[in-house]
Amino acid sequence: MHRNVRALSRGLALIGELNASGPSNVVHLAKRTGLNRTTCYRLLETLREDGYVMFDETNALFGLTPHVRTLSEGVSSRDLSSQAALPAMFSLLDQVSWPSDFGVFELGSMLIERARIRSARSRSTGRWWGAADRW
Repeated sequence: MHRNVRALSRGLALIGELNASGPSNVVHLAKRTGLNRTTCYRLLETLREDGYVMFDETNALFGLTPHVRTLSEGVSSRDLSSQAALPAMFSLLDQVSWPSDFGVFELGSMLIERARIRSARSRSTGRWWGAADRW
């Protein structure tokens, strides 16, 4: 397993805090994220250069830009449905030792989706059941 990139986690924590609190000064952000102010300034400057954060010099506040929305454009309602269904599907797999599918209604038809679930029985063959396959 690869090592965690702490700077990325810290930058995402700042984006999360700005999302929750709205425009904020560095003192507030440092307190809420547990980062020191120097680290906050460096990360916020990087995020500003990359277009995710803006700085209001008049009020000394950092805020998010619309560019942040691009971080979630790849998430579809189908992905969210899959995430919601997985716990129940894992539970069912434990009970019946057989893969299961689920369907979503989309544009007037049923779209059958499968989750990537590997049962204890399938481990011996190394076979994976499904995997975001759409029928």
